[in-house]
Amino acid sequence: MTINLPPKKILVPVDFSKQGFDAWKTASTLGRALCAELEAVYVYETPMNVDSALPPQPLTPDLDASFRAGIRKMIGKEVRVAVIEDQAVRGILSLAKARKADMIVMGTHGRKGLRRALLGSVAEGVLRRSPVPVVTVRSELERCNSILAPINFKRYSLNAIVGAAKFAELLSARLDALFVPDGPYSKALLDEAFEALVRCLPKAIQERRPLLFVRHGDPASIIAEAAGGYDMVALASHARGRFAERLLGTTAERVLRRCPTPILCIPAEPGNVVHAALEDPQTRAEQPPTLALWPGLGSA
Repeated sequence: MTINLPPKKILVPVDFSKQGFDAWKTASTLGRALCAELEAVYVYETPMNVDSALPPQPLTPDLDASFRAGIRKMIGKEVRVAVIEDQAVRGILSLAKARKADMIVMGTHGRKGLRRALLGSVAEGVLRRSPVPVVTVRSELERCNSILAPINFKRYSLNAIVGAAKFAELLSARLDALFVPDGPYSKALLDEAFEALVRCLPKAIQERRPLLFVRHGDPASIIAEAAGGYDMVALASHARGRFAERLLGTTAERVLRRCPTPILCIPAEPGNVVHAALEDPQTRAEQPPTLALWPGLGSA
C-alpha cells in the first residue's frame, strides 16, 4: 500500500485524561500545518462488574450523549466526535479503516512494570497493527522543527526514513539520522550508504544536509536518550516475530515506553512506499545499489 503524506484525515482517540487532551492539541497543530481533517473517537469498553452480580452496562443513548458532550467540552464544540462500543485497539483500528484515515494521533500513558503487563498499552496495540502512520504523544507537541530518524540499513527501515523525510519536508523541519550498530562496521561503507540514502530524499531535505550520528548500546535506550534534542522521533513499526515481540516488544514499542518525545511510527510492511518517486520504475532503476541490504551495517 501507499501511505498518504500529507494526510487528509487524522483520527484522534481521546478519553478524559490529560494525555488524550494533549493528543488532540498535537493533532490540531499537525492538522493546521498539513491541512488535514480531524475526527475524535471515544471508545467505550463495556465495564465488567467482577465484584457484582449486575450485568455489564452497555452503551446507552444517554451515555453516548454524555460522552460526546464531555469530549466536546474538553476539545471544542464544533469538533466531529465518534463514540463507539468496542475493545479499544480493535475499535480505533476499525474506525480508522471505515473513515479511511491516513494517520492516527494518540496519547500514551507510559505505563511501566506490572501495570503495563496487566493492562497493556492501547498505543502499543494500535502501533503494532496499524496500516497507517501513528503519532504517539505524552505531552502536547507545540511545534515540529526537528525530526530524528533511527536507521539500521535493513530493507524495512527504508520506508521509515523516506516517510520521515517527507514529513519533515511538509513541516519545514530538519531531519537527522541515528545509527546504532550491533557489531563492527566500516565507517567508509556507512558514509557511502548514508550518502546514497540522502540522494533519494526530497530536495528540500538534501539541502538541509542531514547529519548521521552513531551511538553504541541498547537501541531503544540510545534512541530515547538522543530524542531529547528533537521535537519528534520517526521509527519503523517493524515486528520482530511473535515470540520476541511478546518477550521484549519491538524496538518501536520499547522506545514508546521510555521516550517522552512524540514518536511517528511508520508501518514497514513490504511495498509500503511513502515517497512517490520510489514508485516510479525508472527512478528505482536509477537508485544506487547501496539502498540494498548492506552487509556489516545491519543492527537489531
